[in-house]
Amino acid sequence: MVKERFDYLDIARGIGIIMVVWAHIAKHWTGAMFYTFHMPLFFLISGMLFNPAKYSDFKTFIIRRSKRLLIPYAIYSVATWLVWVAFNAVTSKPLDDCWYPLLQTIVAQGSGQFFWHNSPLWFVPCLLAVEMMYFFIARWRDWLVLLASFAIAGISMVLEHLFHDDYLLLLPWNFDAAMMALPFYAVGNIVIHRISHQQINQWINAHQWLAAICILAVFIGLTLSLRCWGSPSMGHSYYGNWWVFYTRAFVGSMAVVVLSALIASREIIKRFNDYLKWLGKVSLDVMCTHVPLKGVLIVFVAAIVHNTTNEVSQNVGLASLVFVVTLLADSILVYCINNFLKTKNQ
Repeated sequence: MVKERFDYLDIARGIGIIMVVWAHIAKHWTGAMFYTFHMPLFFLISGMLFNPAKYSDFKTFIIRRSKRLLIPYAIYSVATWLVWVAFNAVTSKPLDDCWYPLLQTIVAQGSGQFFWHNSPLWFVPCLLAVEMMYFFIARWRDWLVLLASFAIAGISMVLEHLFHDDYLLLLPWNFDAAMMALPFYAVGNIVIHRISHQQINQWINAHQWLAAICILAVFIGLTLSLRCWGSPSMGHSYYGNWWVFYTRAFVGSMAVVVLSALIASREIIKRFNDYLKWLGKVSLDVMCTHVPLKGVLIVFVAAIVHNTTNEVSQNVGLASLVFVVTLLADSILVYCINNFLKTKNQ
């Protein structure tokens, strides 16, 4: 059976990974604004695509999802660790405890704060942890699923309040962040229970101007909110005000989904649409590979212009240059990797 794909969700993930790459490069208000929702967006979309009927039991589920997530995770972690070690050796930077990131790959504690070689890797075991929790509640009534999801998130909040950062070191696979991410996954899945993908696209296409105005209002509101509440980071388990975190994350994620449906329905530049869809399909690969590339490029650009790496990230022009080259280089790298794997499997 051929798996059905939904263009607007591929485009949403494509937009999301572009936001991730930009936010990891530029120290700019746009990057801070993207931080308010870019990771919740991926959990929400994953929930929208989850279908428990595909798995006969938990064993089948965990085997299939582990193959999809943990094998690439381990390979990318080791590969980027080698790049990290080699780069530090070439640049003569002190490298204490260079083996620690490999241990961190196995235990994945501290919401990715110790993935020194490739920080976005925290997302992969965290997503699997979210899916493991959701598998056991997915068949409950929707209101019970929501109640359980937010209750589990509440447990994480209480633990953080009682033990601060110490409790992060007790939970493997970034379970602290997984508990916080579970409501996004649950809401995404429940939305698709009640409204089909076709209905979502039809409604948005019938109200395009209203949708566009709402998207603009959301992004303006998120930008203004930075003055009062700053920017969160799920990768560092920093959320600030909990209510603000969830509100901004949900409205920002929804805005990107609506924007993606608009883009999918209006193929003004077909090649651009196709690129976004492809980028969405390989977003996990881009998530796991872009940081080493952007790290090397920032150091290279800083050496050429005789600035520090921090100054490069703060300069919009130089950061944009690094961003474009990183996205281009990473697209070529991921394309080659996927083509190699396809050829090998034939």
